[in-house]
Amino acid sequence: MHATEKDLPVAAEVPGLFESRQAQWGGLTAAIEVVHGAHDFTEEFSELPTGRCEAPHWGYLLKGKVRILYKDHEEVLQTGDIYYMAPGHIPVTEAECHFIEFRAPEAYASTLTSLK
Repeated sequence: MHATEKDLPVAAEVPGLFESRQAQWGGLTAAIEVVHGAHDFTEEFSELPTGRCEAPHWGYLLKGKVRILYKDHEEVLQTGDIYYMAPGHIPVTEAECHFIEFRAPEAYASTLTSLK
């Protein structure tokens, strides 16, 4: 399976903030996502049971810089980084960010709901 960014349907969008284009392949969600500028997702994730995203993410940061806040530490991702985000994180983008991500669809469903 393969697709271009424009081939993937928009699964979630908050105009001016966030867009996620996704496909379900081999039991995983494959996604191309854009955060349109600097943004701290603490408020959006406050609606989640733990106040943090509990879905694991595997991905590649195509463009931008993002801090990943965990309860006990912080990680910084920059353009060109491949990453794993463990459950229990809050992303804080410092500029426009473009991501390619893979994750289990059921684990991410509640997080997407909080962003709508």
